Amino acid sequence: MTQAARLLVTFGLAAALASAAWAGPTPTGSPGPTPTATATATPTATGTGSPTPTPTATATATPTATGTGSPTPTPTATATATATPTATGTGSPTPTPTATATATATATATATATATATATPTASPSPSSTPAPGDLSGTHAYVDKRAFDKHESFFNIDTSTGEICLQGQVVGIDPTETFNRRVTFTYTGQGTITKSSAKGVKGDFPNTQLTLLIEELTDPPTQEFLQTITTDCKLRGQVKKSGETARTSLRCKVGEDFFEFFGPITEANQPLLENVTEAYPRRSGMNANTKKGRINFRQNGETAPEGLVVPLSCDLGGSPTPTPTPAPE
Repeated sequence: MTQAARLLVTFGLAAALASAAWAGPTPTGSPGPTPTATATATPTATGTGSPTPTPTATATATPTATGTGSPTPTPTATATATATPTATGTGSPTPTPTATATATATATATATATATATATPTASPSPSSTPAPGDLSGTHAYVDKRAFDKHESFFNIDTSTGEICLQGQVVGIDPTETFNRRVTFTYTGQGTITKSSAKGVKGDFPNTQLTLLIEELTDPPTQEFLQTITTDCKLRGQVKKSGETARTSLRCKVGEDFFEFFGPITEANQPLLENVTEAYPRRSGMNANTKKGRINFRQNGETAPEGLVVPLSCDLGGSPTPTPTPAPE
């Protein structure tokens, strides 16, 4: 036996003797109470989130804006605590508790804000068909203060566009044929407004049509001649005194013996030329000089009386061929 083995045996015997001496006699009777170890774990879980965000949606639209914000916060807070106490007593008065606490806090805040702005434009209203007070836009009919319905005029005015249209009609009777020939001149001009106010409107008409109609006064009247020309004419017209009166002036050159109407004078058309000459003797405001081929008409007009139908019309924005309607005798 080696020295090391001897030492181990010696050490073991000594330990056994010492243990027996310490333990003493074996106890007899009821065993004592079993110690109980109580472990109390108080887990504390605190979840902190900001579940209520306050989104601000501002919608600005011109002229009309409607903003709709729909924030939807979805906060979620979850706290989980797990405690596992373990007490072990083995003939030993000292318990060893083990407490484990796990706290899990989850806070989720979701905010969704939607802002929608809808702009509804407001269109400017169209101009009213009824002119504003003081605006002379519209139609106006006049008769001559001296010749009455033997010289009528009709104005169509639009001050917003600067357009003006004028139609006039002059009627003469050839007395040499027992008053059975009526000679009618109708003039139509499209022009622009050169002056406009609440009291009056004035226009110039660079484009003028002139129509000559000769009828035999049968029942119904018999047309003997009708011709429309565009010639060298100067037409002026104005509405005055807030529409109560009007002035028109027409000067035309149609060639000697009214050449632009009749052409060369023949035996066939000579009576027509004479009808014009006799129907318009030289007089103020209604002069048709067939020899020189000049026409000079002037009207000092007043508003047509109620009940009198002025057989004239004039459309803006065009140059319609006038269709003369014979005036009543």
